[in-house]
Order: sequence, then structure tokens, then C-alpha cells
Amino acid sequence: MVKKNIILIIGQNKNDKLFKKSIELYLLRNDIRDIILVTWNSTDIEFVKNNTSIKKILVSNKKFDLSSEYQKYLYDIGIEYIDNNYKEENIFILKTRMDVFIGDHQLNYIFSQNYKVNLTRNTLFRYKIWIPWAHLTKPLY
Repeated sequence: MVKKNIILIIGQNKNDKLFKKSIELYLLRNDIRDIILVTWNSTDIEFVKNNTSIKKILVSNKKFDLSSEYQKYLYDIGIEYIDNNYKEENIFILKTRMDVFIGDHQLNYIFSQNYKVNLTRNTLFRYKIWIPWAHLTKPLY
């Protein structure tokens, strides 16, 4: 069974150079099925505005006390989109941000993992989600 790798990008564009570099790399790779971008409608996404290969979900700006709250809000919108648009099994999600660049070598490593987790529609975690951080790079189930 082939993994269906999806890139879920959330947040604001704080570094246009890294955002462009990431998108260009994602679009070149054959192992990425879809790129989903969830951000505020006021965020600068001029670079991808007319690119139909990227699914863009633009939401109204909302105020939160903590950045983790707004990230969770955008993440939930992205996961809901995936729930509603991808019905097949074995979806692998790389959740990242617009201001983070993950190179080919690290993407190869992440996508080559063979996670043998029995995921069914009735379990708490429906997807294999990888969340990269500078200090932590672990899969989340």
C-alpha cells in the first residue's frame, strides 16, 4: 500500500524566502500528493496565489492570547479539510509552517519511515502526522 503524503502548512508568512524555497521543493517531489496551506486571509501568499496545485484555505483573522492557540485553530481547520476531502486510508501528513524549510534529505527520511500503526476510522488518531521542530522530530500518532 502506497502512503499518500500530504503537506499541511499552517501559520503566517514570516520568512518569504523559506516559504518559496519550501514550496518549490514540495512541488518538485513525486512523493507529495497534495499541499494544503491554511493561513489568515491577510497573509502574504502572493508567490502561490495563482498556483492551483496548492489548496489554499484562507480564514479571517482572529485574536488569540497565545500563538499556540492560533496554531491549533489553523491546524484544526486543516485536519477538518483533510477529513472531508480524503476518504482513503494510509494518509501521512507532514504538518509544518510557512517559515520552516525541510530539505530533501530530511523529507526522504521522514517519508521513508514504515509506521506500522493500525489506524481505523474509529480510533482517536486517524492519520500519521509528523511534526518537525528544531529540538524534536518525532512522529505523532
